Amino acid sequence: MDELVRAQKEIRQGNFVSAERILDAILNRPDEITSHLLFDLTNAYEELFRATDRYEDLIRTSRQGVERARHLPEMDTQIHSAHALIVVAGAEIALGRKDAAERNIDAAQRFLERFPAERFGANSRARVIRMRVRLKSLQKALSEDALVQRSKSEPPALNSRAGDEEWRAFASRKNISGKDVKTWLAKLRRSAGPPATLTMVVEWALSTPRVGNIGAGSETLATFVDELASITLAHPLPLDSQRKLFQVLHEWDKDQGSWLQRLISANRKSGLAEKLRRLRRALDTKVQHAVNSIDNRLDLLESSAVGEILDGGGDQDYEADLLRSDADLSELRTFVPSPLAARCSPQPLTESSDFGHSGGRSGNSSAQ
Repeated sequence: MDELVRAQKEIRQGNFVSAERILDAILNRPDEITSHLLFDLTNAYEELFRATDRYEDLIRTSRQGVERARHLPEMDTQIHSAHALIVVAGAEIALGRKDAAERNIDAAQRFLERFPAERFGANSRARVIRMRVRLKSLQKALSEDALVQRSKSEPPALNSRAGDEEWRAFASRKNISGKDVKTWLAKLRRSAGPPATLTMVVEWALSTPRVGNIGAGSETLATFVDELASITLAHPLPLDSQRKLFQVLHEWDKDQGSWLQRLISANRKSGLAEKLRRLRRALDTKVQHAVNSIDNRLDLLESSAVGEILDGGGDQDYEADLLRSDADLSELRTFVPSPLAARCSPQPLTESSDFGHSGGRSGNSSAQ
């Protein structure tokens, strides 16, 4: 559907208000909605609300989606109930509500156990398999080992908070030089580490039009951009921070483009334009490496039988591979179209049930 594709493009570009307006128009329009469209619409809402940390809104909208599924055949309605429970469970985990997440996961598991994959057509089967893989991913996230590992990997809150306050105090000064910016970013990298430094600086840039006093001069901004590119190229960084840095560049180029062009034209010797291109290339390279890695893993899994993958048969740890790919794809959705989605591209839908089999036959659904 053109509107849904346009909304997903807006999300990847960081135009979240526009994307939400498009998605709401699809969800609330008076005519009936097909099962596959509703499934993809829920995924798009999840992408949007995760990108903006609006998990309560994600829970609310997922439940609205279940209400829209009431007119669909019974099997489709139950599949959408399972899908919504899985999405809501992910939001509950992000909010730290472990007990609520476990209840939703158990309920989704009971729904999915009723529907063996062979009852569905190709596209519907791909969606059900993705739900099962996502369910296992959430169950793994709730395990004690995963929770302990996550807490160990997080930077100390005190250092990040203190570094953020120090950076904001520094960035509010007048007459900041490029040398000052370089010195302060080096200090932050030593005390908080490169990933935390990028996170706090990008959060500040998102909340500060034209990056405040740092954006008042070409040379100072050029130094700032060059340092961000160096951090991005030299270190493994959280995808969320990279996504937000993409958003910063988009806002500078689109919403604040006249300011940026004025700085570039005022002092071409500063190299600001080239350093902005370098930063964008650094981000593109990081994302492309991640996409290539996932695509290679999918190539290895593609020839395996679905039952063998889901049941964990054979010598290969299929579950671990799928869970890792699922987690990586979830993070990358805000950058690029999923390699998995390209392999399971939907065919035209029919008027019959998208998820069920038609005519009482035991074969695959006629809805692809």
